[in-house]
Amino acid sequence: MIFILKPVGAAAVALLFGEYVMRVLQFSVNADDTGVTWTHKLAALACVWVVIGINIKGTREGTTVNTIFTVIKILSVASIAVIGMAMLGSLLCYR
Repeated sequence: MIFILKPVGAAAVALLFGEYVMRVLQFSVNADDTGVTWTHKLAALACVWVVIGINIKGTREGTTVNTIFTVIKILSVASIAVIGMAMLGSLLCYR
């Protein structure tokens, strides 16, 4: 059962990431377009292959990429908090 669960979870994360990348790049024009689902799947496949390539190169490269993504996540969460506090402060100043 473990052999099935791990790849399925990775595939789901890759598909969601592919969809988000295509939204950022604005390739999702119509929700009914079947080409859109294929672009999401191709982006997810490319992401999986990039991760596989990084892992093949070695653990040092994988650790570096993991550290970079962790810093990006922390900065994005911190920026959301700072923007929220700034907006709250601006709302309180105008009352």
